[in-house]
Amino acid sequence: MILIFGGTTEGRIAIQTLEEAGKTFYYSTKGDEQDVLLHNGIRLQGAMDAIEIETFCAQHHIKLLIDAAHPFATQLHETLEQVSVESNIPVIRFERIFPERDEEHITWCRDYDDAIEKIQKEKIFILLALTGVQTIGKLKPLWQNACCYFRILDRNSSRKLAREQGFSEKNLYYYTPGEDEQVLMKQLHPEAILLKESGISGGFCEKVEAARQLGIRIFAIRRPETSGKFICVNGEHGLRRIVEKHLPDFFQRTDYRNMCRRCRRSRHLGCIQYLLQKASYGISGSSSQRRNHTGSRRAAAPYSPLRPSGKR
Repeated sequence: MILIFGGTTEGRIAIQTLEEAGKTFYYSTKGDEQDVLLHNGIRLQGAMDAIEIETFCAQHHIKLLIDAAHPFATQLHETLEQVSVESNIPVIRFERIFPERDEEHITWCRDYDDAIEKIQKEKIFILLALTGVQTIGKLKPLWQNACCYFRILDRNSSRKLAREQGFSEKNLYYYTPGEDEQVLMKQLHPEAILLKESGISGGFCEKVEAARQLGIRIFAIRRPETSGKFICVNGEHGLRRIVEKHLPDFFQRTDYRNMCRRCRRSRHLGCIQYLLQKASYGISGSSSQRRNHTGSRRAAAPYSPLRPSGKR
């Protein structure tokens, strides 16, 4: 059994990949706001600590963990590393694809404290933070002494969290899917923007390009290092390959011996016809039937499963 920790684009891809197996797995998110379609997967909601994850894994015979959470979900990454060591369960880190770091146009920061120090040193007064609602409290020294805007998701939970951290709602702006990144920048005219290194799927490249075209300074927080104990992959094919390596029976393997020797594709109509014929005529089939399937000039009557079996 497999347990995925998601809530991201990578979580969706992991679901789609495992659904191909037609077998049960678990998909866990911290909240209930990600809408995903599950056929064989079972949804879990709510944060779990190390003890709760270990208990769940023992009760449900979990043999493999997939960490498809956000790169900056450091607490979860550390928890899964602890669970992996104590329960001897491998963790696949389903990683995003990250562009090469641009040292010329971006000021890189080690963490939030380093970002605060560098931004204050440069005397940036108008800042647009595209780092998410969870970072409002961490960046409090910036917005207490300067004009700071945060773009967040248009959710009640995000607004509630912003209020709890004491941030003014009039300086909140909401993410609109598909909107050009320059729209908000042109509206607010910030001197600089602050980003997290969120990868290609997190829209990092689009934000950087928009700011560069408008002559806006860019500060970015480097992503946390991935644990050396994790098995790192990206892309659905890489994920499936590693799952097959650790759980060989999870995905059904295609029996190429029963497929057309000419095309080697299970979805090819000729192959399906061939398998149906073998089931109807017997395992071996007649030599004439085999010749006609592999390309003989001799025409054969099309097979219909509605006809009685046997030679005609």
